[in-house]
Amino acid sequence: MADEPIIKKRPRRSARSRQQLNLLVFALAMVACITAAALYLLMPDKEGFVLKSYRYTEVSERSFRQLVTAEGTVIPRVTSNLTASAAGTVVQLPVKAGQDVSEGDVLCVIDSPSLMAKLDQVTKDLHQARVDARKLDLDSQVKILGLEVDLLAAEHNMNEAERMLEVWEHLYLLGDVSKSDLENRKKAAEDARRKYESLALTYEATVEKHKFDVESANSRVEELERQLRELQEDVDSLVVRAPLTGRVLDVAYAEGDRVQENAVLLTIADLSSSYISAQVPVSALSSVRVGQPVTVSMLGERYSGTVSYIAPQAAISATTVALEVALHSVPDNVIPKAACYLEIEVARKDAANSLPRDHYLTSGGSMYIYVLDLDTCTARKVPARFGLVDGGYVELLSGAQKGDLVIVSSYDEFIDRDEITVSEGGGTLI
Repeated sequence: MADEPIIKKRPRRSARSRQQLNLLVFALAMVACITAAALYLLMPDKEGFVLKSYRYTEVSERSFRQLVTAEGTVIPRVTSNLTASAAGTVVQLPVKAGQDVSEGDVLCVIDSPSLMAKLDQVTKDLHQARVDARKLDLDSQVKILGLEVDLLAAEHNMNEAERMLEVWEHLYLLGDVSKSDLENRKKAAEDARRKYESLALTYEATVEKHKFDVESANSRVEELERQLRELQEDVDSLVVRAPLTGRVLDVAYAEGDRVQENAVLLTIADLSSSYISAQVPVSALSSVRVGQPVTVSMLGERYSGTVSYIAPQAAISATTVALEVALHSVPDNVIPKAACYLEIEVARKDAANSLPRDHYLTSGGSMYIYVLDLDTCTARKVPARFGLVDGGYVELLSGAQKGDLVIVSSYDEFIDRDEITVSEGGGTLI
């Protein structure tokens, strides 16, 4: 048996194995280079970055309002629709929509032949009714006077017959007259009494009938007088005058147009009575109260007001509730039905740290601020919390104190840096 070497020779690798090994080494080298390059590019350059231009401000104290906002509409509380008192034709119309007028100004004149004819007829009827009532009164008085004369005569005859009956009864007892003569006297006395009583009843009935007829005639006169007054008022109303000082909101007709009775001719409003009508979410009712101050933005201006009314309930299935705002001073140029924007102050926080709203809020994610130190020309990144927003300012709850300087321009270039260097003189104080 041939002798074998104690250490055997390593088997030689094939060409394919050497090629795979070389590829693996090359791949690992490429990964290492790419990782090193990425780390180099992403690693902040703490020494090289300098913020050359920026805006900054000083943290100051101010009051913040907690607001409930809503959209509203200007509504005149005092409006008047002026109507035609009768059918006719518009002969004068000296005003137009948007025109300011004073109480008593002539706004429209209507010609109504039918109304004038009715007025003439009622005037004639009233005159005849007064004549008839007077004639009836006089005729009744004459008849009553005749009955009074007849009644007095009947009373006299009755008394005389009763007196003669007593005489004949005395003569009968003396035997001077017969019983038949006495019976005749009794019958004459009874006839005289019955005639008197009949005339008395006729007199009373005639007096009552006179009163009734006169009252009926006078009632007719009074009714015609009432109709005449109303017609005269309607005729006077053909000249339509402004019932109040205000502004003409709408004119429905033009000169020469035909109008019907009760047709609305114009609408006028007292703009000084205007208020704001709005709807607020039901969820806001826990904080909104009558008497709270309101800022109203309209016509490019801001006006102050007060919550004057909150509806006691919402409409069925509604998510809002009606609310009214009384303006402290109504502007002369107010436009009815104009839209406006309301800021209802439901709470107020005084002496709170504040910053102006600027690009730092969005670029900093509303989570960070950079507090500036002008002595060292550096700015330090600080976590911050923000609170109420009021107009162009935001409440700063933490991160800086009153008097600190804060960069308020965009943080996009350096938000990943905890501290930056700023250029001396490159900042603008706002």
